[in-house]
Formats: sequence, structure tokens, C-alpha cells
Amino acid sequence: MRIVIWNVKNGLGRAEQISYLKSFNPDIAILPELRHHNISGLKPNSFVWKTNNPDSNKPMGLGVLAFGDIGLELLKYDPEMEIFLPIRVTSHSGQFNLIAVWNFYSAAKRGRFKKATGKQQVEFAMAQHYSHMFGEPTLIAGDWNISPLFKSGAFFSLNKDLERFSIYSMYHKFHGIALDQEMPPTHRSSKKAEHSIDHFFGTQHFVEAVTDCAIQPLAESVLSDHALVVMDFNENLLSIPLSA
Repeated sequence: MRIVIWNVKNGLGRAEQISYLKSFNPDIAILPELRHHNISGLKPNSFVWKTNNPDSNKPMGLGVLAFGDIGLELLKYDPEMEIFLPIRVTSHSGQFNLIAVWNFYSAAKRGRFKKATGKQQVEFAMAQHYSHMFGEPTLIAGDWNISPLFKSGAFFSLNKDLERFSIYSMYHKFHGIALDQEMPPTHRSSKKAEHSIDHFFGTQHFVEAVTDCAIQPLAESVLSDHALVVMDFNENLLSIPLSA
């Protein structure tokens, strides 16, 4: 199974962008900044899409698209958590939990996380709120807007919180590097700074099933300021049944 993260920057409506995404042949694509009207052109088998800006005529949101025989079911979620989506992933051979992420760091627009700072921010509340899922195979993946060098305090605090549930940074685990070592960049800011802010975190089941984790070159990204991140898993990924 192949799962990709790609912040598509203001939608995914151009043919060259769609072709670039499809060239990686993802089974699941986690796509921050996707617009709802872009989804039909991608022809997913199943999808989940939510926005934290519903008052816009054409809001951007977080889209999770599945292809082939894979299905997605949005589980009960907290809409004030902008945007962390708990999803049940299913196929003919098994299922697992996915929490898809488009984290605004300190820019929550509404609800109890608006203007929150420090440990009150949504990414830390998420770990506790969805901890009931972590006894089962669970992947948490998307655009976090934090990295070992950018908002590093939040990055290390998040890792510490998740490690209490035996959930680890997949890239660091797979490549055998310390958490304070920067990954290849996944984002180039308007000030030309480059940081790795798109991450996979997974329970031990995912750590054991991963066969490759690769960050595509930023220079090759099509109409986006984010690199596409690819993670491949072996056939054991879907081998453990979940509780009902």
C-alpha cells in the first residue's frame, strides 16, 4: 500500500498537477489545501473532505482520497480541532485507523482553540482526544507546520506526547536518525526558507510494515510549495482486524 501527503497549494485543478499526483499511483492521498470541486476530477473510490472556512464560496480544506478497493469512513470527530480527521480505512484484506492532519499551528479560526498557545494548542489536545484509537494500528499524517528546526519546541513536545502511546515519527524511525535531525525539506516559504513540516507518525504496527519513506525533491513539485511525501507498506499493513 502506498500513502502520500501533498499540500497542493490552493487546490488541485490543473491537469499537470493531477498528472503529477497520479504518477505516484497512491492508494491513499492526504491533500491539504484541496478544494471540494477538485475531487471529482481525481475519481477516487472514496473520500473525506472537511474545511475550517465554510463561509468561503470555494473554501480550501483537507481531502483524503482512496483509490482501488479502499474505503474511507469519517469517524466521530471534534470540528473545533482544525483540522484533524479520524478515519477508518478498509479494504478486502483488513482495516486500520488514520488521523489526517492539516495543522494551522497557532491559527485556529474558531472554537476553544482560537488563539490558543503552548500546550493548549490543538495538536497537543489531539493526542489525548483520540488516544482511544491508539491501541489499534493508527497512522497520523499530514501537514503539521512544525519541524525539528521550525517551531522545534512544538515538534519535540508532540513527539514526546505521541511516544507515550508508542507512536513514532515514521521518517526518523525508518531512516534511523535522531528527532533533532532535519529531514529533507517538504516546504519552501515565501521567504525562501525550507523546512520539513509534513510528517507521518505511526504505531508500532506501521513501523514494522513500512518498506520505504521518501520525500520528493521540492524543485520537482508541480504548482505547489510543498514536496510530495511517499510512504510504502508491505502486505502486513492490513493483517490485523480492528474492534467493531
